Amino acid sequence: KLRAYVEPPQSVLTQFTDETVPGHLYARSIARYRRGELEAALAVIDRLIDMVPDDPFFHEFRGDILLSMAQPNASALAYETAISLRPDSPQILLNYGRSLIAGGRADDFTKAISALEKARNGEAKWAFAHRQLAIAYGRAGRLADADMTLAEEALLTGDTQQAIKMARRTLSYENLRDELQNRANDILFRYGAAAK
Repeated sequence: KLRAYVEPPQSVLTQFTDETVPGHLYARSIARYRRGELEAALAVIDRLIDMVPDDPFFHEFRGDILLSMAQPNASALAYETAISLRPDSPQILLNYGRSLIAGGRADDFTKAISALEKARNGEAKWAFAHRQLAIAYGRAGRLADADMTLAEEALLTGDTQQAIKMARRTLSYENLRDELQNRANDILFRYGAAAK
């Protein structure tokens, strides 16, 4: 897999030619994907999944291809299969959440939030997971949660001024849950900014 991502795609296609070897098919699918040949990449990964149906990473990559093809609903189904095979993978959960957000269906935002919360909890220092979770919260109308998550993302990227700004904004909401209020105040106290 790594060689397929770091070596030039044409080199991978020339080196990995045995289509009866799963590793070769995977490398060829990745190379096609990197060249922007999404239909070809999808056809190869589908052949590979037919050969090895229980590998979560093949289903994940199928989801990646479909998401790149602007097919978020089909992508979400591929990620669901990957999650059924590897339920605790933050990377797969993140991509599943992204596909649900991209699908834009309001009833999927709750599923996206659940998946992205698990991804964030599994990789607490992964700023991108926080960003995607904030997007899901925002789309679901949970603006205080979105702002608090953006404050935490800002801390992870080293932007304390943005973290303070977003923590203050979180505190501006009426009927704020205690847990959010505590998290926002922790940021403000830790970085020397009193809540206004």
